[in-house]
Amino acid sequence: MTKRRSGTPFLVVIQTHPIQYYVPVFRELAKAGVAMEVIFLTDSGARAYHDPGFDRVVTWDVPLLDGYRNLVLKPGVQLSKLGVLGRFDWRLSGLLGKLKPTHVLIHGYASLMNWVALAWAKLHGARILYFSDSNAAIEQKKSWWLAKRLAVGWFFKNVDCFLSPSSANEKYLASYGAGRSKIRRIPFSIDVNRFRVAASTVIDKRYDFVWAGKLTARKRPVDFIQALASANSALGRPLRACVVGTGSQADECRRLALDLGVNEQVEFKGFVNQADMPAILSSGRTFVFTSEREPYGLAATEAAACGLALIVADQIGCVNDWGPARPDENALTYPAGDVAALSACMRRIAKEPGLLARMSARSLEIAQTQHPALAAEVIQSAMYGG
Repeated sequence: MTKRRSGTPFLVVIQTHPIQYYVPVFRELAKAGVAMEVIFLTDSGARAYHDPGFDRVVTWDVPLLDGYRNLVLKPGVQLSKLGVLGRFDWRLSGLLGKLKPTHVLIHGYASLMNWVALAWAKLHGARILYFSDSNAAIEQKKSWWLAKRLAVGWFFKNVDCFLSPSSANEKYLASYGAGRSKIRRIPFSIDVNRFRVAASTVIDKRYDFVWAGKLTARKRPVDFIQALASANSALGRPLRACVVGTGSQADECRRLALDLGVNEQVEFKGFVNQADMPAILSSGRTFVFTSEREPYGLAATEAAACGLALIVADQIGCVNDWGPARPDENALTYPAGDVAALSACMRRIAKEPGLLARMSARSLEIAQTQHPALAAEVIQSAMYGG
């Protein structure tokens, strides 16, 4: 733990655990000379943990705790075993008191840690920066929505700056009372260079389409298998595809591919860790993203960084004019769950090599706008008042 010098802006980031997508931004902030400390509740992710979506134990094979100052409050504790009230450590307020941050960056409002950090910041005059990928287009207003609106509305009134990665997120923030003047656009970045460098070494584009994610109902992998079979039939020729991931619908997808006669055209890769994902993505021409109720979807950014064209369900948060999936530039969109429309997009891109080439080139350009250094610049601007 490091203490700031009096008068020096100091940033404390609060997160429940290390997440592979946020870490490159922390490194860029540290590289830029920002005085900061990241406080993690647990080190799940940096250590092995059970991911219920993948239905397996996961240990990410890229470093998550290197290159920036950080502190883990409960090392070795599985985040998945902590309930909502258990995702907290009573030492947090004391640590903030010792660090005396001028700015506190929190991710979402669901964690009790973030409520405590917000209260501490308001009491001690620190500014709150807030990031989330919440998506207005997919919000489900259940019976308790009014209570949520009151609680989140109060929370948002005490936030000084909202860092928004998408137009869908901007609408979400505004719907809970976030003032437009407090919202800054920020790329939801990934380690673009790692994916791009790996992509530059891949020559064999063996797959027409790549699908990657957790094989669960919300991700709608079944739609992909059905649309592929339909496209094969309409074109009168087989399209090669790759499915990356594990989950509760893995066996169903394999059976469906067999039943629809595309089992020889679809290769099921199973779980693929971070280090190998760039090569897998780069072996395809087009990435297909079928999810419903997907807040953002960083898989699209990874695919764009590898130079793939995109076919994306239209309510996924990454579909926006400063995100990685831009309609009529590098992406074709369709209504989530509409298999016929998805198949039509797949047929179109398979029949138009010029379109595919233009979208692929545009993906590489757009991916550079999602670089973590650019996200770090937005955070610095929010801190220093630029």
